[in-house]
Amino acid sequence: DLDRFVAAARDLGLEPLVEVHSEKEMERALSTEARIIGINNRNLKTLEVDLETFERLAPRARDAGVFLVAESGVHSPVDARRMVQAAVDTFGMLNVLYNNAGISPPDDASILETTVEAWQRVQDVNLKSVFLCCKYGIPHLLENDPPARGSVINTASFVAILGAATMGIKNILCLTGDHMSFGNHPEARGVHD
Repeated sequence: DLDRFVAAARDLGLEPLVEVHSEKEMERALSTEARIIGINNRNLKTLEVDLETFERLAPRARDAGVFLVAESGVHSPVDARRMVQAAVDTFGMLNVLYNNAGISPPDDASILETTVEAWQRVQDVNLKSVFLCCKYGIPHLLENDPPARGSVINTASFVAILGAATMGIKNILCLTGDHMSFGNHPEARGVHD
């Protein structure tokens, strides 16, 4: 029972993220005490990605006082701009830009066996997508009133500790996470990472 899981997490001092992919799941999530709802653009039955999922479901949560997370599918500048704009269109502004990168595909099992193509795909998701979301999200944070214009949070998932080709990429992300430089450092203008 979703209500029970949300309450149990709260009892432990945790704030659960309730993931949805359909209108029915969104309505169910909104009927709980959940404060964070993740809209997964990836259909977990077919594994197909459709960014319209976030665009379609986000407005349903506009007045619910919840934080929304757009999950999966940001691979290009067009994708990043589209998801950032969908959030701004829904809420009128962007307050937090949270990027969680981390894939570990089966063809990335060992540095000795991983192909250059598989390695590049991991780079594209784990580094390029974070760069793109920052590139197109930070300008919206800078539009907010100072001094606290918003936050940029870049994290790596559990694959950061795995000993595959992914590990090297994760180390790069972790080492640069507190001083990623995209031209002028945004912290000087009130955006914190």
